[in-house]
Amino acid sequence: MAPPLVLIVDDDDAIADSLREVLEMEGLDPITAHDGSEGLVTFERHHPDLVVADVMMPVLDGPAMVRAIRGAQGGSTVPVILMSAAHGLPGRTELPAHDAFLEKPFQVDAFLHEVKRLLRPRGA
Repeated sequence: MAPPLVLIVDDDDAIADSLREVLEMEGLDPITAHDGSEGLVTFERHHPDLVVADVMMPVLDGPAMVRAIRGAQGGSTVPVILMSAAHGLPGRTELPAHDAFLEKPFQVDAFLHEVKRLLRPRGA
């Protein structure tokens, strides 16, 4: 059985690379995209099991990408973790449906807790 595929979408290469390494060490299969537009194309091409996305990105921001994913075939059931460095993010209640929110910087343990929680099979 193939490991779960996790799409990381962040315009900060250092953060994306760090998250990718952490997920690889956990035995997951991470792929990355550098903005929301690339993230949407990557989502449609690979149908990941989980999406981890920054809120503020160029070209297409995280909320717009997540709205598009939610409208795509199979996208309504894919768990999403949104993350942002904007503390107390204004309008946070207006973000599209997501399953977890992390403020940057966050602890790796907190990130992995959410990843494992969201990848756990339903009913487990």
